[in-house]
Amino acid sequence: TQPPPRDAHSLCQEAALSLHIGEIIYTTSPPSPSSREEGLAWTREAVDVAEEQLHRLPQQVYQDSPARAACRECLATGLGNWAAMVSKLAREEKEKKKDKAGSGGGGSWFGGLWGRQGGGATKVEEEVDRWAAEEKVIEERQRRVRELLEDLKPPPRGILSFLQA
Repeated sequence: TQPPPRDAHSLCQEAALSLHIGEIIYTTSPPSPSSREEGLAWTREAVDVAEEQLHRLPQQVYQDSPARAACRECLATGLGNWAAMVSKLAREEKEKKKDKAGSGGGGSWFGGLWGRQGGGATKVEEEVDRWAAEEKVIEERQRRVRELLEDLKPPPRGILSFLQA
């Protein structure tokens, strides 16, 4: 037997549920990166599903259909949640980096000069770069889906169409 076919509306409702789960996991988890990242993963997945369903809906589908409305709402909310979560993580990591830089952390002059290993960025710096990069990804994604989220109606046609604002 096969599972029942799922339409865009039910898939977007499922994505909205994933958004709620991601938000709950993110907000109720202890402030450790791994538990918050799990909530973030649920949110990313919901955004992906909602965007995919909006792209799959044919243009002939009525603009105010329940499926299109559910997918648009899920996509807009998901992008907002994702941006807020990543922004908070980026801010926290920048504060950790600033605190670590302010505390010295080098020990003696010799230990600070020759005691470094790897000579590269620390794990905290990599995390800051990671969250800053993900913020850029979200900005690009928001730009890319803007037309899916807006009500774009074709311009009116006819002799008097130039009189309409």
